[in-house]
Amino acid sequence: MTAVGMVLSIVVPLWATAGRKLFGIDGTMTMIFSFTALPVLLVVYLLIVWVPWVRRSKDGHGLSNRAAIFFLLSLLAATVFGFLCPDFGTPEAKSMLEHFGGPEYAGMAAAIANPFGIGSLFFAALAVGFALRDSAGKVSYAAVPAQQHRDEDDEDLMIQAPWMVGRDPADQPSEQDMR
Repeated sequence: MTAVGMVLSIVVPLWATAGRKLFGIDGTMTMIFSFTALPVLLVVYLLIVWVPWVRRSKDGHGLSNRAAIFFLLSLLAATVFGFLCPDFGTPEAKSMLEHFGGPEYAGMAAAIANPFGIGSLFFAALAVGFALRDSAGKVSYAAVPAQQHRDEDDEDLMIQAPWMVGRDPADQPSEQDMR
């Protein structure tokens, strides 16, 4: 998933923002998206794939299933958005649906493109949240040496929760319970 995810993380934002340029039907919107949506989508998509890959655990798992599902939904929505997004500013600027289907599809493409664009950002936000959260427990501490001893005054450094202030220390959970 990592190699394919990295490629898709670059190709799909390029398609969504500047795909119309391949067919010569680009306009002002392509330039606007190149400076606004493209950098955001590139960073978010690469973050979704790269962070779990770096935090990979010993069993070889990277991206969690739920993060992968939302990532794929976001990629799908961004791809559809790139096909439907209308352009303006030049006489030949239009959506790809209008270009291939005819001028009667101009209104439909404009009406449907917006929900797909918003959906791609929504699914990407969910995917990045799940990717960061689910991979957080997979950090390997093999290179960090275990602490061999405890200082006597470690107990003094422990911070009590506000609801525990004034209670008997014996009622607090032990360190073993906290692990």
